[in-house]
Amino acid sequence: MGDETARYRMLETTRAYAMEKLAESGESDLAAQRHAEFYRDLFAPSEAAAELKPTIQRINLYRREIDNVRSALDWAFSPVGDAAVAFV
Repeated sequence: MGDETARYRMLETTRAYAMEKLAESGESDLAAQRHAEFYRDLFAPSEAAAELKPTIQRINLYRREIDNVRSALDWAFSPVGDAAVAFV
């Protein structure tokens, strides 16, 4: 495994349950915003930091997180989202 960290995937039923509970508590919009901000910040490192990480590592990170990025962008450009979060 090298220096890779373990990754856990959420089952669709677990994801649906969590989304339902967030909606019931009125926290789904805040959670979606924080999710989008996290991924915006993850993929917008400083130029110096980007130069330090080899390209192959960045590509692997992008590949692993593409579904999260898509979800964040879907929220950001939705009627309840904040498009400014999508831009760095």
